[in-house]
Amino acid sequence: MIFNKAYQIIYNNLLSFWFNKTTTATFWYLPESAQVYDKESLSLYLQSKASPFYLIDYKEKLKYQLKDVTDDIIVLPYQAPIGEQLNPEAAFQYALGLHDKFLAENNDVFLKEFLRYADYFVKTQSPEGDWHYNFDWYISKAPWSSALAQSRGVSVMLRAWLITKNEQYLHSAKKALSKFKVNTSEGGYLHYFREADCYYFEEYPNAPSGVINGFMATIFAIWEMSIWADDNDAKELLSLAVTSLEKMLPFYTVKWWTIYDRKRKGWVLNINSPRYHAMQINYLACLATITNSAILFSFYEKWKEQVCFFNKTRAVIAKFIFKMLEY
Repeated sequence: MIFNKAYQIIYNNLLSFWFNKTTTATFWYLPESAQVYDKESLSLYLQSKASPFYLIDYKEKLKYQLKDVTDDIIVLPYQAPIGEQLNPEAAFQYALGLHDKFLAENNDVFLKEFLRYADYFVKTQSPEGDWHYNFDWYISKAPWSSALAQSRGVSVMLRAWLITKNEQYLHSAKKALSKFKVNTSEGGYLHYFREADCYYFEEYPNAPSGVINGFMATIFAIWEMSIWADDNDAKELLSLAVTSLEKMLPFYTVKWWTIYDRKRKGWVLNINSPRYHAMQINYLACLATITNSAILFSFYEKWKEQVCFFNKTRAVIAKFIFKMLEY
């Protein structure tokens, strides 16, 4: 049992790349850099005439190949008994990659495919505004939804609206944000972070653990809706989110690295892998730029300074130990 679990961890995150096998990590570990990270890149973003490029570059996600045979939407190959499943967050990242590929090459093939993804998710959005995960994930039981996937979907729908002027997309985006003011105990995404006495948006509302990168990513869509749709609800959510993030970051920073969430196994913290540490640095570069927060800038500099070979190696070992102890 122990050896099988260790092998699965190593295979999914390392050996599969050597053997050119498709795993969930095949998608998540494709490169993704910040496209807004300083005043100049922010100015370029704001000068967009029709629809802006996304804040994170997901064009490399288009290299991913595995798709559902029925709807032709990307799926991820989870271990048995889950199998191949549509992950809304992954599919929205792919759609945003299509959008930005269209902008980069002015090729209508990518625009058509982007709008096909947008139409699919308009059709599959629940009456309450959720995009569901239709498979169990640890203690989150299907159907469940996530503030993270909701926010990526908002950014997709916002761009579809800006391009087509079709109000169904804007309506979908607003519906997707509607439960960000609702507490997780009542079926929403708002959750209390006791350590900092503030509220944030939870990636796993059925089993809150305070995944910080998930919360950070939700702020992108909220900020975009406040800018491009002049949405008052988004402006209110943005003020809450930035203040909360500033309060929460000290609880996700240790002397040598960053933490993924607030779960722990005994004395073992859920340390970020080097890839997720880099991702959070990219997110924070973007968030510090768009909010002009001195606090976020200071943590961005601190996190960058933590990157070295020794700390990366230490993080890999710490992450492996935590995964072995988890569930």
